[in-house]
Amino acid sequence: MLLVACSNQQTNALSYSEVPLNRVPKEIISYIKDLTLQASGMHQIIKNSDIFYLYLDPSFLKDGYTYDQIELKEQGNSYEVHVNQFQAPDKTGTAKAKLYKYRLNKAYEYVRFYKDGKETSVSIMGY
Repeated sequence: MLLVACSNQQTNALSYSEVPLNRVPKEIISYIKDLTLQASGMHQIIKNSDIFYLYLDPSFLKDGYTYDQIELKEQGNSYEVHVNQFQAPDKTGTAKAKLYKYRLNKAYEYVRFYKDGKETSVSIMGY
């Protein structure tokens, strides 16, 4: 007899999804309201050792630009979070804040954040 099984679990160690701001847990909303703005416009919120949120503040975008999707990269014992901005089709519109939830499926020793290809700092807060 031969048994075959399929798994829906992701094999990638890093996964993320954008979270609509109207579906954010109240702890995250509280943090966002009390934010001290950082020059990078990026804020990491730690839920536990596996789940993190990344809040992207639009006030630090160039005029007429918006945030692109984030990209997570694994580099040995570290992971990198890359955020890029791009020129919005409608230059008159106001850029919106974005929130991403990402999950790690293994422990990493380091994390690095990049904005437009340059390493940057972020504010970090746990709840």
